[in-house]
Formats: sequence, structure tokens, C-alpha cells
Amino acid sequence: MSVENDIRKIISDAVVGLDMDTVTRNALFADVGIDSLDIATILLEAQEKFNVEIPEGQEDDFDTLGKLAAFIEDHVDG
Repeated sequence: MSVENDIRKIISDAVVGLDMDTVTRNALFADVGIDSLDIATILLEAQEKFNVEIPEGQEDDFDTLGKLAAFIEDHVDG
């Protein structure tokens, strides 16, 4: 499974009722109905799943699926 697909699974688990068809690679999370609490949950779950650390204070930089996936792909161990 790809990093992007794994993140999509994290998002669908974190945001019940979200139409995942709206979560495209470049769609802003806020524009598709993912609020700041949901984003915090998604980032925490992604950090745990991929064993990466999102730098403190840079959480707002990861406002799309594509940006989060690219960061993880660049920083994942292995």
C-alpha cells in the first residue's frame, strides 16, 4: 500500500462521514471539511504509523494530502 493510500485510510478513520472523493492530493483539508482537531489527529496518527516526526510549529504546512504524503515519503525510515 502506498503512503498516500495509508494516509487516506487514516483520514477516513479520523473523520467519520467525510466524502473521501473530495480528498484529492491537492485539496486543502479545510476546504473538504477537515477541521483543525481532525488535522491534529491525522498528523498524530501519521507520525505513529510511519515513525516520523512532524516538526513542532510546522503543522500548518501539511494542509493537503499531497504535502503530508511527500513529507512522509522524504522522511520515512527504510
